[in-house]
Amino acid sequence: MVQAIQSELGIDVLVVDDGSEDLTAQKALAAGARVARHPINLGVGAALRTGFRYADAQGYPIAIQFDADGQHVAAEAHTLLRARAVR
Repeated sequence: MVQAIQSELGIDVLVVDDGSEDLTAQKALAAGARVARHPINLGVGAALRTGFRYADAQGYPIAIQFDADGQHVAAEAHTLLRARAVR
């Protein structure tokens, strides 16, 4: 899924692994994503800050956030990107 999203939309995917014990980092790396790891669960705020700081440090002009627990459908990222382009 990550590789399809990256190639279809021309975007990079960063997964912030917030101290999970469910192989999140390994699965994300295997899928082609970049991974930032917290050694322990620091909470959603810290995960968001890590992701947005990474995007800023890399010079990305835009960053969007998706939860990987099913709340958001990553395949719909293009909807957000398209809406941003229209403005």
